[in-house]
Amino acid sequence: MEEELERLRGILQGLRATPDPLPPSPPGADYVYDMFKELERRRVAALEYEIRRLSAILNRKTEL
Repeated sequence: MEEELERLRGILQGLRATPDPLPPSPPGADYVYDMFKELERRRVAALEYEIRRLSAILNRKTEL
């Protein structure tokens, strides 16, 4: 489980470190942009949830 926790942390750090290649678009102006940003938001939320869950099981402190 510790290896999985570290793997997930690496993925999350990679996502946060990657600059957004597209300029921001106002909500509703571009359907595809909005869709991809929502998918990105969901992926980050899922990673954060799983990191917290595994950290609780392993009784480790987690900072996100």
